[in-house]
Amino acid sequence: MKKDNLVYIKDMFGATEQILEYCDELDYLKFVNTKMIQDAVIRNLEILGEAANKLSDDFVHDHPDLPVKQARGMRNLLVHQYDYVNVDEVWKVIEKDLPPLQEVLKKILNEL
Repeated sequence: MKKDNLVYIKDMFGATEQILEYCDELDYLKFVNTKMIQDAVIRNLEILGEAANKLSDDFVHDHPDLPVKQARGMRNLLVHQYDYVNVDEVWKVIEKDLPPLQEVLKKILNEL
């Protein structure tokens, strides 16, 4: 059975919540020195990107403010270049990209 877009948006939102919760009390140095948190964040970024990848083309077209291309790209980078993940870039995503993404996802969830 194929899932609908709402399920994927909820998965994306849940992944952003998990990441932000894991990193709520962290600064950059704590993040780069805590492998377990890095692994948890990376796993949730993979989930976020995979869910974005499963959204229908029509849904993506109707929500141009949803950065699907970037989420997919990050997922592909993390999965296919697993042997070298730049934690500085991951931290930048956490700090700069996830809070606005979470707001977009909240808005979409309220609409659905």
